[in-house]
Amino acid sequence: MNKIYDVIIIGAGPAGIAAAIQLKRYGINFLLIEKVGVGGLLRNASLVENYPGFPKGITGLKLINLFKKHLSELGIGIKKKNVINVDYKKKTYSVQTGKIIYLSKNLIIASGTKPKSFEIKDSSNIKIYYDVYELFNIRNKDITIIGGGDAAFDYAVSLSKNGNNIFILHRGSKPACIPALLNKVLLKKNISYFCNLNVHTVYKEKNKVIVVCNNEKIFKADYLIAAIGREAQLDFIKKEKMEMLKDESLFLIGDVKNEIYRQATISIGDGVFAAMKISKKMEYESNS
Repeated sequence: MNKIYDVIIIGAGPAGIAAAIQLKRYGINFLLIEKVGVGGLLRNASLVENYPGFPKGITGLKLINLFKKHLSELGIGIKKKNVINVDYKKKTYSVQTGKIIYLSKNLIIASGTKPKSFEIKDSSNIKIYYDVYELFNIRNKDITIIGGGDAAFDYAVSLSKNGNNIFILHRGSKPACIPALLNKVLLKKNISYFCNLNVHTVYKEKNKVIVVCNNEKIFKADYLIAAIGREAQLDFIKKEKMEMLKDESLFLIGDVKNEIYRQATISIGDGVFAAMKISKKMEYESNS
């Protein structure tokens, strides 16, 4: 018979990590599952400036390393698996990863978001990046970023090092990022921002990606990045099973539920709150 955990946490970003740490403090039996790696979108962050305790800011990767150290100090392991299906029957959650099914009485979903796909004519054979951490070590390249919000501007700052030239292409009439990011971009001579541009065609010419905007303006790049928005990552729940999200033993935390309010500090609060709610719920059930 499969072991039944008190809690399963899907996702090891800031929300999932915070929930795991708090559950550990309560002595609650849980399983933490993550398909890629610790930290979620923090891997892309050039500098986290609103996390208390770091007055000069901290890079996303350094903050992730501190998270990893914290988990290690508490002996919290991570099951590196891709969740493909979640179901709920007889007051028990089943979480399927490949051929393995894990069971729990409570479920925390901290799966974050997935990028909205950039779809344009002739782009099928072109590699489009949605995350930038894997490009941090490239040098002296031309990089085109499609988008005009916080992510696009933060990606530009992250990649502006090592002699790279960055072009931000935005369909809006003005930047949609926070002032702090805009000010950083304005100080970088190797970042250029263009507004009122609609991407019409993307194609490959030799080793370059050619981006045609408004049928005439052309940009040539070594790498193409799309930062056009994100949406909740809930692919592992079938449409007919979405009703389970309303159950009092299931908790959505962090970016998966916070829409545009994607901040590590908010996610961490969500994680601690969910763990506390579960602790109180289990205490009540044991006394009933």
